[in-house]
This record gives sequence, structure tokens and C-alpha cells, in this order.
Amino acid sequence: WSDGADKTRLLPAETVTYTIEILNEGPSDAIDSASAMVRFTDQLDPALFDVANASWTCEAVGSGSLSFLQSLGTDSGGSPLPLAGVTALASLDLPLGNALPDLLFSASTIDSSVAAFSVAGDGTLRFETAVDDTTVPSLEGVRAIAVVTRAGRNFLYAAGQTADAVTVLEITDAGGGMPGFTVVQTVDGTVAPGLDQPVDLFVDEARDRLYVASANGDAVHGFDLNPLDGTLGLVSPGAGFLARVDTLTGASTLAFDNASNRLYVGSLENPVIQVLDVDSATGGMALSQTLDAAALDISPDGLSDLAISSDGDWLYAALSTVDAVVTFRIDGSGALTRAQIVDTTSTGGGSLIEPSAMLLSMDESQLYTAAAGSETLFILNRDQTTGMLEISGSVSERNGTAEGMARPANLVFGPGGQLHVAASASQRVATFQRRDESSFPSSGSNAPVDIGFSAASGGRVVFRIDVP
Repeated sequence: WSDGADKTRLLPAETVTYTIEILNEGPSDAIDSASAMVRFTDQLDPALFDVANASWTCEAVGSGSLSFLQSLGTDSGGSPLPLAGVTALASLDLPLGNALPDLLFSASTIDSSVAAFSVAGDGTLRFETAVDDTTVPSLEGVRAIAVVTRAGRNFLYAAGQTADAVTVLEITDAGGGMPGFTVVQTVDGTVAPGLDQPVDLFVDEARDRLYVASANGDAVHGFDLNPLDGTLGLVSPGAGFLARVDTLTGASTLAFDNASNRLYVGSLENPVIQVLDVDSATGGMALSQTLDAAALDISPDGLSDLAISSDGDWLYAALSTVDAVVTFRIDGSGALTRAQIVDTTSTGGGSLIEPSAMLLSMDESQLYTAAAGSETLFILNRDQTTGMLEISGSVSERNGTAEGMARPANLVFGPGGQLHVAASASQRVATFQRRDESSFPSSGSNAPVDIGFSAASGGRVVFRIDVP
């Protein structure tokens, strides 16, 4: 544990805040129960403090550790599922009473297919159905997918890298609780010039827009999403903005900052991060910054993925060529300042080789990072104030804590909170249960005495005591 105060000297009537952080270094969980109590007490000296008017708050951060549940690549008869070259996943959490179960979808580049899996209560998957380019040619080389629910209808958007198209599919009830797919629309270069090898999608759900990165077109397109029928149309930008920005060499990954309405664009082949200002009224875009090695204090070589904190203060970049995850501070203009590098020299990071995908936990206390070069999924604890990262653990096929993890390419949380991993070389989807057992009372008055709390292995609990 560690402690500290915000002041070393006090004037009469001033309040001092003590912060006490308790870290459970493991390997066991510390769970408060009647038979094994875990308690916190801090006796304040009434001769020095007004104990009766003291107050305290508490917060806990779970370890975010992962337990392997399943690796699915074949059906019940042992036949391979349409997961050759699986590169992307998307989940659909349906309301109670819906005829369909909760669903997970995959996109597989080699099979040129989109598959649907039902999600059981424990997070495990069962294959249900698939559609491919033999019936929907615009799915050829499908690379990225996104799922949206609007007006009681569910739509899936699929970027066909080889077909140079975006396909809109409606997810339907095929009867008997089985999902089906219906083609709603195909958008290609005749509708959106420069839509050449689309490889990434981002849905701005608050404004019903879809942004598409085209690696060969060196472009990002903005589309309005019709909330009634799911169809797409190029945005109608205002003065100074564009529906397509086409000066983005090899654009391959997108991250949207809702706080500032900016779109960050990365590329595997072009060592820069480019910043697009987005007009919130129209969805039009304008290139505002091109940040190179000099501006970033590191060359973003092999940028495979980007992630942004919900407060818009921190951007994380996975650099596959230099085996690093880099933390950048975002300033008011959208510019980036390098704050931290986590790489193979970091504690616990020896196998952080070729990071390929990242995903912030729902509470943003962890950044999960897949390393394609070592078949490993890393758990990086994240300080939500400073944005800094610290490796707290990992799971890997190589050490027996996971299966079917060769070349992990994408991560997504399923409807039940489980973490699903698309492993392209294994041609499988691996599923993990995320552990988050830290718990605490949120606040109290007077000095904290005999306060029960729980801290998972690798988790921490922080008490802040305000004393007049």
C-alpha cells in the first residue's frame, strides 16, 4: 500500500486530503466475506483533527485479468467454420423478448464471408449462419464490419477490400431463432469515387454517420446513415469541408474523438498520424494536421491500431514495426504530445511483439493489446487521470493460458462482457471472461473504521479521506 497528503502544512480550518492506495499484488484475490474479512481502518487523532466532520470516498479498479473460455473454429461435426483470415468482429446485444439471441459477427478476408454466432449466457459461441461473396459479390475480401441498431432494425456494414465496396446487410429473423442476412445496399466507387480497398469503418452513432478508410484510395469517406432503412449517402459538407479527404496515404485505421469531433487516421505504410476536423452539423471533414516523427517525438512506423479515451485526452497507438504501444496526450488543437512508450523493454513486456489490435475496457481501466508476433493478449492497467499504462498480465497460446491465438487481428467485447479475439492465422475466435472482482463502499463520514472491501489479484482500491 502507499499513502500521501495533499498538504504538508495547514492553517486553522483548512482541510487536508489523505490518499491511501491498496494494491493486491496477487496471486490470490482478496475478497471480503464473513469467513475471511478484508477491512480498512485509518484511526485519525482527535487531538489534531475534527474527526466528527471527516469524510471519505473510495474507488476500486479491477485487475481486468482474463480467463480462457473457448476457441471456436469448427462446427459440431468438426468441419471448419468460415473463419479463414478472420480479421474483424462486431457484437449485437438484443433486448429481452427478441426472437433472436445475442449475436457476434465475424468478417473473414480469405473466405470473403460474414458469419453470425449466437452468444450463450456464459459468453461461449455457437455458429449459426454465414453469407459470402458467392451470393453477395461485394463481400469479396471483407475486412471490417460494424453493427448498428436503428428504429428496431439491425444493420451490418461490411467493407469489402477486394470488391472496393461497402455492403449494407440487414440482420433478420430467419425463423426458429435463427439469424439471416438481407442485402440492403452496395456502395462502390460509382457512388463514392476513391473507395478503393476499404479496410476500416467507424460509426458515429450519436450523429448517424459512417466513416470509411480506403488504403489504396488514400482516402476517408463520410456517409450519412439513414436511421430508418440503414442506407448510406455521402455527406453534404459545408464550406471548407469535404465528403472525401484523399490525401491520406495508405489510410488503414480510424479513431474518432467524440469530445472534440476529430477523426485520427493512421497507416501501416505511411509513418504519420493525420487529424481530420469534422463538422458536427454536416459530417464533412477537413485535414487539419499531419503529425510526423518530428511532431510526435517518435516515428509511427507500422501503425496497426488507434484507441482514444472517452474524455478525449489520450490517444494510444499500436506500432507493429517497432513493437510498442505509445501514449499521446491530446491538446485542445488536436495535436499530440508523446507521454509514454510501452515496449519489449517494459516490465512484463518481453513478448509485446508486433502489437496488432487494442481495445479499452468499458470502464477504461484497462487497455487490452493483442501482439500478433507472439500470439499473446496483454492486459495494460490504465491510470484514468494520467493516462499512463502498466502491464499487469497476459494470456498466450505459448504458455498454455489460451488456445487458438495465432495472429490476433481484432478485439471486441460481447453482449455479456466477455472479450472475443479474432485470430486470423488460427482461423478461430477465442473467448475470455474478464475478471473485475474489486468492490468497495463509495463513501462515508467520520474516520474510516473497519470498512470492508475486495481487491482482485492485480486490482487496487483507493481511499481518499478529507479531514478538517
